[in-house]
Amino acid sequence: MKPIVPLSAATVLLFLSFSLQRPFVPLFMEEDLRASITEIGQAAAVLGLMGLFTAVPAGLLSDRIGRQIPAALGALIWGAALALVAVASEPSQVILSYALAGIGTVLFDASLTALVGDISPKGELGRSYGIYNAAVQVGFTVGPAAGAVIILESGYRDVFLAVSVLPAAAAALILVSRPQNTVSQVTDAVDPVAEQVNIHRNDAIWAGWVSTFSFGMLVAGISVLAPLYARLSGFDDFFIGVLFTVQSVTGAFGLFTFAHRIDTARHIGLLTAGGLLLTSLSTAGFALSSSWIWLLLMMGVFGVGGALTFMSATVGVARGTNVANRGTAMGFVSMSRYAGFMFGPWLGSIIVSSQSSIATGYAVGFFALAAVSFVGTLLIILTGRIHR
Repeated sequence: MKPIVPLSAATVLLFLSFSLQRPFVPLFMEEDLRASITEIGQAAAVLGLMGLFTAVPAGLLSDRIGRQIPAALGALIWGAALALVAVASEPSQVILSYALAGIGTVLFDASLTALVGDISPKGELGRSYGIYNAAVQVGFTVGPAAGAVIILESGYRDVFLAVSVLPAAAAALILVSRPQNTVSQVTDAVDPVAEQVNIHRNDAIWAGWVSTFSFGMLVAGISVLAPLYARLSGFDDFFIGVLFTVQSVTGAFGLFTFAHRIDTARHIGLLTAGGLLLTSLSTAGFALSSSWIWLLLMMGVFGVGGALTFMSATVGVARGTNVANRGTAMGFVSMSRYAGFMFGPWLGSIIVSSQSSIATGYAVGFFALAAVSFVGTLLIILTGRIHR
């Protein structure tokens, strides 16, 4: 059995557990724990903060001891954090649980992403990352709507507790996979300083870092603001679940559509910038209307743009690295993403809470997130780093 099969199954379980709780933690904190928008933003931001500080060490660790153990350990930590959210009785406990979650997610994120690159046949990085990201999208697609159904029957806590067991199953699948072309087979000594210099001088990797920060900021910001904005506009938990399901379905469509094109693209940074522009415009679009069809349309565009951004950036980084330094590079990618995860919810929640009108606050928050991301798009294009 090819290693990509159990790794893809593990990826489905991990991101299913992520998406089952993703739209509903802000609602749970607001309704059950009486948290303020600032506290909700802090919970999302602290996940990014912990990921920011642990991403590069996690990548270095996977370069030294192999990918599987850090990935499996990260999955178990993530599952424990979900269980702690399920029993939280005040906002500060959710914030602490999300701090633990940040460590877990960055461990499996950097390690799994590097491992997929390690086992990919030459010239098929786009296809391999297409399979990997399709597994991500399957987990994201099923989760929100399924979570909404469970919540209608049982409540928020039961959802969080139920999904906490999925990462343990994912960890088992990661450990039983048998990848052959991995860092454990690298016998030549690697100078970590020299490798990091090579990484920093690689234009495709630089573009990947900029785009993953901007995209991570949008994803985390939308994850906090969109459910609360939809609730403010009169929509129930089921619609909110469907809203995030639409993002995942269109994201999966984008992955299958762009996979081959990315493999053959000469200007992969340009594809990255194009995807980031789509996500920026759709984020700004949330502020223009609160009708159900408009919200679904904007989330669909966000899904397509996000798929193009994430996969082209990841493939660009994988192309510019080798088995000896890919984990470190992906650690920097994760660091950029988690910096965005930290900054997006912080910026959005601060803006919303600072406005005299809550509706105006959400509109300004969406525009602000889109503006910062648009600057990232311009940086990629104007610096000329689009040629790899």
